[in-house]
This record gives sequence, structure tokens and C-alpha cells, in this order.
Amino acid sequence: MKILIPVLGFGRAGGYRVLSKLADELIKLGHSVEFICPEGSEDPYFPTLAKILWIDNIGSVSPDKKKSPKKENVFSIQQKLTQALRKIPQSSYDVIIANHSLTTLPIRRAGLVHKTLYYVQAYEPEFYDSPGIKNRILSYLSTGSYKMNLFTVVNGQTYLNYKALRSSRVLYPGIDFNLFYPNAKRLLEENEGPIIIGTIGRKEPNKGTRYIVEAFQKIKKNIPNVELHIAFGEPLEFIDQKDIHCFQPHGDEALGGFYRSLDYYICASYVQIGAFHYPVVEA
Repeated sequence: MKILIPVLGFGRAGGYRVLSKLADELIKLGHSVEFICPEGSEDPYFPTLAKILWIDNIGSVSPDKKKSPKKENVFSIQQKLTQALRKIPQSSYDVIIANHSLTTLPIRRAGLVHKTLYYVQAYEPEFYDSPGIKNRILSYLSTGSYKMNLFTVVNGQTYLNYKALRSSRVLYPGIDFNLFYPNAKRLLEENEGPIIIGTIGRKEPNKGTRYIVEAFQKIKKNIPNVELHIAFGEPLEFIDQKDIHCFQPHGDEALGGFYRSLDYYICASYVQIGAFHYPVVEA
């Protein structure tokens, strides 16, 4: 099969890793897979065997990226994606894999709904649950993606019947146990050094990093021999915080090493409880 995956842009969240891994496994099974993305995006953080088709400002598609990454408006990105999908002959692909809710409207406008599999990794309308007209519009568009009657597959039981989302199909993300495995020596031997608590630092309020920092400060008062290690945190945010250390574990191998360096992993996300949470599973 020939498979196309439209994306608004590439990023570092776990959902992008899933798309890269999914594309790689489909390619290994003998299928052709391509991503299509506005050229204002950064390059994929998670490597993939799939080809990348880049969309320029007038919606033309090229395998060559001409512009440097820059921040773009989500509405202009949707417009470019719509233009590009309309220019692609419908016979070029057998399956379109939609992932982000805001890619579904360009797919519908391009007349590709009948070829689309919608893989839902989160209930995205809640990501726009902040004040402002823009967020209300994005939340409305995102909710509308679940009402298009697309062939929908979710990544966990939670989303089979969650608010406006309905599905009868679950495809769980995988974990590579060659990269994510316990540190047997640390488990068996008594640790004479500091107790290390770790987390993945996220800017989104609902990911709860600020609550973990507040909890650590209270723990520190009672247990002086404790440190907080934050992966992907910004050191300047914690410059006045004693025993808070930030790390940048680039790539899955380094990330696995980060988890193995910890005594405890803490997650404080407070939305969509029960959903598949990549750091918790990996740790």
C-alpha cells in the first residue's frame, strides 16, 4: 500500500515518536509511507525511514525543504495542507493516516475522507481549554474531527467512549525493551548517594511539572538527601532552586539512561486520567 501521513509540524512529544515508529514498521512490512508537512516545521526529532514531502507557501509539494523552521499560524498551516492535498491525485495513495485532530479538516476539504484512518492519541479539544476566541475556535474544530465518521482507532481504552469521541478499535503504542529496561544493579544494591526523583518537564500546565517542583520543595525540608532531576527542563527556570538539575537526553537511548538513573519517577498530569502516558510506561 501507499500511505500518506499529514502533520501540522514535527515535534518532541511522544506522539511524534509513535508516528515515526509506525511509519518505519509499515515500511519494513513492504508498504510505502510518506509524511506531508509545511516547510515551516522543524525536521523530525524522531528519525524515520519515511520520506518527507514539504509544502511551500503556495501549497506546492517538494521533497526538498527550502525554508528554515519558523513559527506559523495554525490556520495558515491548515490552508497550506488543504492546498497540497487537493493537488495530489487521489490515486497516489491507498490510505491517509490522520493523527492530529486539526489535520482532519484539510483531509475532508481535499475529498480524502473515504481513504482516511484516524489514529487518536489524545482528546485534543482539551488542549485548547484556555480563554480566548482562537482557543474556542480550535476547540470547536478539534471536537468536530470526532463527528466526521472517520475510521477511528484510539491508543487506549479510555478513549473508546470519551466525551465527543467514540471508537471500537484500540491500537496500543509499543515500547522498545532494548532501550527501556531496568538498571538491575541500581535495583539490587543499596544506594548510598542522594535519593533521585525524576520527571519529564513540560510547559503545558496540565502536565503538572509545577506541582512536582512544589512537592519536591516540601519533601526537601524533611529529607535533605534528595534531588529532583528534570528531563527537558530549562535550567534558568530553576536557577534559585537547590538540588534541582535539568537534563537534555537527546534520543531514546539517552532517555532510557535518564530513567535508569532515577530512584523514583513522578507524574502529575491531571487531565484524561487513564490515558496512555508515555513517560510513565517507559520509566
